[in-house]
Amino acid sequence: MKKLLIIASLLLAQLPAVAQVLVVQAVERVPVEAVSDLKVAAFSPDGDCLLLTTMGNKGLYRLNLADNALLTVSEEDGAGYQPRITDDGSRIVFRLKHTDDRHLRLTQVNGYNVATGELEQLLAPTHELSAVALSGNTAVTVENGVTRRHALRAGGSGNDVAPVAFVKNRQLMLTVGGVTRAFSPCGTNESYIWPSVSPDGQRVLFYVSGRGAYVCRTDGSELTELGQLRAPQWYGNDVVVGMNDVDDGHEIVSSGIVASTLTGQQQTLTTDSVIAIYPQTAAGAGRIAFSTPSGELYIITLDK
Repeated sequence: MKKLLIIASLLLAQLPAVAQVLVVQAVERVPVEAVSDLKVAAFSPDGDCLLLTTMGNKGLYRLNLADNALLTVSEEDGAGYQPRITDDGSRIVFRLKHTDDRHLRLTQVNGYNVATGELEQLLAPTHELSAVALSGNTAVTVENGVTRRHALRAGGSGNDVAPVAFVKNRQLMLTVGGVTRAFSPCGTNESYIWPSVSPDGQRVLFYVSGRGAYVCRTDGSELTELGQLRAPQWYGNDVVVGMNDVDDGHEIVSSGIVASTLTGQQQTLTTDSVIAIYPQTAAGAGRIAFSTPSGELYIITLDK
């Protein structure tokens, strides 16, 4: 990989000596000048590219980390909200926002072919979209409790689809085998955000407002509290990473990227010299990307 990253070696020297969940090799800044106000929206599974958007999720850009080339996928509102990249990096799935004649919000799902630049509408604008996920070469949408499969390339329409977790009316929902059910393992009086399913489809990760991050099995058993890991993401099947941001009521004044085992052993991967927010992971490549409130981008390189 071409060395266009600025190595922040001092960050590593300042890391405290604690029990390690992950072994940090480098923390590097990624210089991107073409677009301001950027944050990381997704990391390709192979660790070769980042999907970037603005802080308000407007626009979607693909950054090739080999040559620092920035490609515009979309400039539309909402395009940067939870985009997905297929395992082989050939397709990007993202949402677009629309407003109908009654000023009600509609959401459309598109597929983008990285090689050709072609766009494909996977799901027409709808009021009822609950979730978008990827399962191999298949995009999965959940619309009003109905699961649909959208083949992105030949061989991408198999019947085995990983569970999908999403939030509806502040409650955690889980779709397994095409059947959606109320989940909410911490009770229905709580507000749930940031849900996701582990890569092996066995566990659900989520955050309960005012309480913290939790993980449990898809049947609700083995519920474990992980603490204040906001915007949590899976790093493989056994580690979770998130941010421990602190604000003064107006802006974030400090934040670090924290890794946690499923039993709650934790390690801070960054230092106080950078305000690290919204991590995205590429566990197979041993990488975690994060942003700062000022729009800087960083990559943490780890021992695999």
